[in-house]
Amino acid sequence: MRFDYNRMKSTGSSQSASSQHQDDFCDYLKAALQNALKLTTGDYGDYAVTTSSQGVTVVPYYPVDRPIDYSFYTDIYKVLVVAAYPYYTVLKPSGLQLVPIKSDLYQRRRGLFFPWLKGVPKRRVLSPDKYAEDIARAVSSKSMQIPLMESFSMDLEHTTHIAISGQSGSGKSYLVRYFLPYLLSMGDLTLIDPKADDLLLWAKSDQCTAIRRNTGRTPNVEYPDLLGKSGTFLSEVSETLSREVHIMYQREDTYSKTGKRPFGHRFIVIDELLALTQGGQKVDVNNFFANLSSLALLGRSAKMHLILISQRFSSDAMPTSIRDQLQAVFQLGPITKTSTQFLFPDFDSEGVIPPRGKGTGICQVQGDVIPYPRPFLSPTYTDE
Repeated sequence: MRFDYNRMKSTGSSQSASSQHQDDFCDYLKAALQNALKLTTGDYGDYAVTTSSQGVTVVPYYPVDRPIDYSFYTDIYKVLVVAAYPYYTVLKPSGLQLVPIKSDLYQRRRGLFFPWLKGVPKRRVLSPDKYAEDIARAVSSKSMQIPLMESFSMDLEHTTHIAISGQSGSGKSYLVRYFLPYLLSMGDLTLIDPKADDLLLWAKSDQCTAIRRNTGRTPNVEYPDLLGKSGTFLSEVSETLSREVHIMYQREDTYSKTGKRPFGHRFIVIDELLALTQGGQKVDVNNFFANLSSLALLGRSAKMHLILISQRFSSDAMPTSIRDQLQAVFQLGPITKTSTQFLFPDFDSEGVIPPRGKGTGICQVQGDVIPYPRPFLSPTYTDE
């Protein structure tokens, strides 16, 4: 049997023809699995493959000649992720996904489910005019949505804290700069940049001035004293976070008394989180993490958001109690067991094929209809 995907895209076909094409695709996937894994099942027939808009299910007919465990699940995934590309992007859950199957036979009542997305993820490519139009629309509509890729957005009404990780040069700052005008359109913004580099340059740019003029808000930019003694800047940052914690408690007090939240969103962006605490005095480091923890644990009801950027989010960069409060995580650069161990501790990267290019990796956003890590491509710009 030879699968022809062009038949699935033909226009004017009947529902029965579409169903036949889907059956052909199932047969194609089944053949790919049987050829790669040499699947046999004795007297009860072979494996069945069924598909839906949510994913593909592989149904073993018991008895089978091997254990159905996560290792076998991963073997099947590694075949499907290539065989289904580029018609579907097969996602990898952190554990074996077993689903019930309607059948009168005991041997056919369970299947292995693999979620997928139709097609392949597409990067947003914006011209300067298109980007300006998007920001202006966000300002006028008071939208809390940040478009991430084609047909995929992040809603900051329900996403409180964000982490972006990746090696130097992976595109972290590039992605944050894309976020900043949206954040300015949504609320008040505090920028903390130990490098005195990308974020501060953006804050002093004409673009920042224009957005400030349109929204009536001024970003609070922390300037490090690079010639001062070690720990001076961290102490200043801790004081800044302490003021934010005080605002948070004031807002919680207002809500407890009135039952209302008459306040806007506040965003705190901290770049190079790991480097920020290196070499700092112990008392400053402890104060910093204490204030950061308070904002992470209690900030949601007060509309206080953290956007944290670091090359890695190990325990020396951020306590586990803070990491557990993250609602959106982005891992840029190579996707390996080492690179994903902190933001995606339960994720097994074996067999995963991330997108190519700079600013790519994987992400997971709370509230996404697909509650699994998905391939990610940062938005980019054209000169036209």
